[in-house]
Amino acid sequence: MHRLRRAGPCRMPAKSNAFHWVASLAAALALTPSLWLARAQQTAPQVTIEVQGLKASYSSCSLVKMSVYNLSRRSVYVDVYVERFISGSWADDEIYAINDAHSLYSKAVRIDLIKAKTSLQVSYDRCLKPTFVTQTEQEIKSTIGDLDRKAEKSGTRTQQRIRVDVHERGRARASQKVWSDPFERFATEDASSGIAPLN
Repeated sequence: MHRLRRAGPCRMPAKSNAFHWVASLAAALALTPSLWLARAQQTAPQVTIEVQGLKASYSSCSLVKMSVYNLSRRSVYVDVYVERFISGSWADDEIYAINDAHSLYSKAVRIDLIKAKTSLQVSYDRCLKPTFVTQTEQEIKSTIGDLDRKAEKSGTRTQQRIRVDVHERGRARASQKVWSDPFERFATEDASSGIAPLN
């Protein structure tokens, strides 16, 4: 069994060594932040995924196509989601992973393997009609278009972005999250309303 030794009385260094002791302590304290910074830089995860092929803007129901490219030298697993800027912060805009449309009807989500230096092709249909929704496809498109027109009336546009959850092995918890640059959605011109897209 290991026993802790009780510390003896604290003794200050002799006057002849006091200056050297204080100087050494100051030097150590000054060096410590640099050491911590270097260690943090060494352990910070490197970005392994990049979302490519996105445009700066799309009409309300335009199909969005992209490539999820694996920059690393090893295979990774990913699932891909859409976020929207709402009330000053980013939040999930869809209830499913866009790389696995079946996840719209299931709690399970397929994660796709991307080998080193290769890419996964993903498309996103914002106006996709789920089978459990009673609205018609045209009604869904109209609702989403109205959402974008409302945003334009307020002086801005609907902002979306892509989030990629990266998994190192199988279905383990995501080890990294990577976001694309935001892109805008604009309402197509509606002759009946007289509202045109922002310039």
